[in-house]
Amino acid sequence: MYDRLVAAAVEIVVILLWSSTAADAFRKVCRKFLLCLDKFSEDHTLVHPSYVIKQKIFATLLEVIKRQKKAGGVNQVLNNSAFIVAELFEEFVNGSHSSELPKNLPSSPSVDLDLNTIRCTPELLDKLIAVMKLFGMYEGASSTSVEFERSRIVLRLLLSCLSQNNREYCSFGASQLQNFVTNTQMQSDDVHFLLASLVDTLSQFGDATLDLDCKEYILSVIKVALIRYGEVLGVDQLNGLPNRQSNLLFSQQFMEYSKTAEWKMYLEKKVHPVHSRFCTGVMIPMYQQVGLENDQVKLLMKKDTKQKDTQLSNDNLYYNANVLDVVIGKLEEEKDRCLLSDATLHSKHAASLFYWKNRKRFLTGERGVWSSRIPELYSWKLDHAENFSRMRKKLLRSYPYNMHADASLLRDQGNLSRSEGQTLVRHLQLARRNVNGDEEDDNLFQDLTDTLKVDNPPAQWPQPGETNSTLEQSVFKINCYLILLMDKYPGHLEVTSRYIYFVPNQAEVKESLWYSLDIKFPLFQLREVHSRRYHLTRTGLEFFLIDQTNYFINFQSVADVLKVFNAIISQNTPNLIYRKLKSPRGLLEDSGLTKSWQRQEISNFDYLMQLNTIAGRTYNDLNQYPVFPWVICDYTSEKLDLTNPAIYRNFAKPMGAQSEAMEEQARARYEEFEDPTGAIAKFNFGTHYSNAAGVLHYLLRIEPFTSLHIDLQGGKFDDASRQFVSPERSYKSILTTSSDVKELIPEFFFLPEFLCNIN
Repeated sequence: MYDRLVAAAVEIVVILLWSSTAADAFRKVCRKFLLCLDKFSEDHTLVHPSYVIKQKIFATLLEVIKRQKKAGGVNQVLNNSAFIVAELFEEFVNGSHSSELPKNLPSSPSVDLDLNTIRCTPELLDKLIAVMKLFGMYEGASSTSVEFERSRIVLRLLLSCLSQNNREYCSFGASQLQNFVTNTQMQSDDVHFLLASLVDTLSQFGDATLDLDCKEYILSVIKVALIRYGEVLGVDQLNGLPNRQSNLLFSQQFMEYSKTAEWKMYLEKKVHPVHSRFCTGVMIPMYQQVGLENDQVKLLMKKDTKQKDTQLSNDNLYYNANVLDVVIGKLEEEKDRCLLSDATLHSKHAASLFYWKNRKRFLTGERGVWSSRIPELYSWKLDHAENFSRMRKKLLRSYPYNMHADASLLRDQGNLSRSEGQTLVRHLQLARRNVNGDEEDDNLFQDLTDTLKVDNPPAQWPQPGETNSTLEQSVFKINCYLILLMDKYPGHLEVTSRYIYFVPNQAEVKESLWYSLDIKFPLFQLREVHSRRYHLTRTGLEFFLIDQTNYFINFQSVADVLKVFNAIISQNTPNLIYRKLKSPRGLLEDSGLTKSWQRQEISNFDYLMQLNTIAGRTYNDLNQYPVFPWVICDYTSEKLDLTNPAIYRNFAKPMGAQSEAMEEQARARYEEFEDPTGAIAKFNFGTHYSNAAGVLHYLLRIEPFTSLHIDLQGGKFDDASRQFVSPERSYKSILTTSSDVKELIPEFFFLPEFLCNIN
């Protein structure tokens, strides 16, 4: 099968090569193809080596020329084509096109005319000579220069056969050369070149290495040449030259004569000068011309390759820009449309389910028309709705009702050790803040929007105030997390020309939560957007709306934060106060909050709550819950004299240093601590004044913090001796325990329900 495939490919190549009728075009096309074949064989593994394919091509070309010559007679184009094929064949067998050869071949002695016996076979040479005979290779002295040159090609190839020290090649070369010399009217230079080449071959091999039969073949050609062209060579004047006519001992006598001074003098004076002149004037220019033409073809090939590569690159760019990118864009749009459709469908389903549950509860509730005689049990939970002072006072019924009996049973019957609770707490505590953390934040956000902002929003971003189109357009979309207390919910945030959406990832979020986590609000409701930390990295944004709603979204990097913020401010946001992300220090300076407090325009609570908000404290993350200070230190008196300074804590010192003993202990801890590894710096207090465990410690009695407390403790309530019982007991614990330095939370100042076991 492979042989038939190669034969078909060769036939196609020959047809294509033969279509170039002009001589120069035919020569260039053939050279280019042979060089391309060599290059292709270097880069790929072929069924046959390239030299085998070339042999088949030359054999086919010679057959085509032979058939057309016999069919059409004399044709100048055909004559030129035959001459070019002969030239290219000589270059091929002499290795002018390529250095590609099978490895581990027996090497032949280096000669002036090097015939590669792997590339050239007697069968190929026989076909070439047969074609050359058809074109008058043996014509007389009236032949044209083209015909003489064609004869010289055959002469050089036959001489190369005699130089191989191979009986088959020498026998073929000798018989053809004898016929050539006998029937061809050779020029004087050609005759001297023939004699010099034959003598050099004899002397180069020597008696020891040259096969006896090969020697006889060479000597037979020398004898014919001396007989046919003795007068041209001037050998009649040599007295010692053996008799050339009917002399059976000519070979032996000539070998002895070739060692004489007369013969050596004859070669030096008569033959070698003509041979050198012939090589210098004919052979060397010919090889130089062949090399020059090959270099030109290679240069053209390189140029064509570069042009094709450039064109291919341009075509790829055009295809990617006008076809592939368009298709990918359409696929992405279709994917987004399908996802949005699915999300909308699920959201409607969840909303409908939520609506019907509420209708059922209304109709079957205590005041409903179908009220049950057995009242439904329910609990209360704290709603996220805030007033203008950022107080969360609203309580909602929590369904389904859960007494957490399993958690109580595990606490009462289990062997909960203090180390278990401390381990769980440590997993949720924040890492110790760096001493210069706040200064680093100031440096980070001092010119943050100047360094990372998009100076010129993309063309698809509508500029503020634009009303050219009433259709909602997508502006920016990015993956993110919605942060709620101790959980994070994956999804994506999308900013459009009219709304901001958060769509939860349906594959990673429970279906029951889709409706409550599916967020949408118009851009005109945005009041403030502030940078937030999450896990000590400023990769979050908190959105504050004019209806006192807020959402905490975390992203992958600070760059993503800036992209989202720039996408928002590029739209029409008329109620947005700050159009630049700033550090907490910068926000405090721009707000004028301290001056308002000093002028008693705002209450102490409002001032402290605003300070918490500016500092990055948020209700949405228990690890960064708002902090309020202990104010009173007297929890035993029945009446308090608010004008007495003794009832107030020392605001100049933290809670871990309110007593002299605790202060000395903190100082000693700092002085005595030394980490051998150097990884941990010295510290006064080993715990933080606010963390998730501390917030849940205070809000234990109200949902959803009750459930979060149970999750924190591994599915059970903490031991009763460690739970929050009263402010007095907690304050005493702080004064006597070095590991307890907690401050208070805002609920102490506006929500008495968290102190009652209402559930």
